[in-house]
Amino acid sequence: MEQSTPDVICPAIIRMLRAQRHDFVNHIQVAHALLQLGKVDQAKDYLESVAKNTDMVAETLRLHAKEGACHLKDE
Repeated sequence: MEQSTPDVICPAIIRMLRAQRHDFVNHIQVAHALLQLGKVDQAKDYLESVAKNTDMVAETLRLHAKEGACHLKDE
């Protein structure tokens, strides 16, 4: 029986999303630290640069699909 994509979560996708989550948390921590230090303008600039990269997940999924990192098997 072939499994459909919604029924299967590929380990490679999970690893990529975990890495992106880690990066996102780091971005929040940097912005928070800048604000605590009173560096509001630097925090704004930093967050603006992070906001420009809004397609992180889309890019991961696009690369993943292109490389065929997750193959569904018949059972």
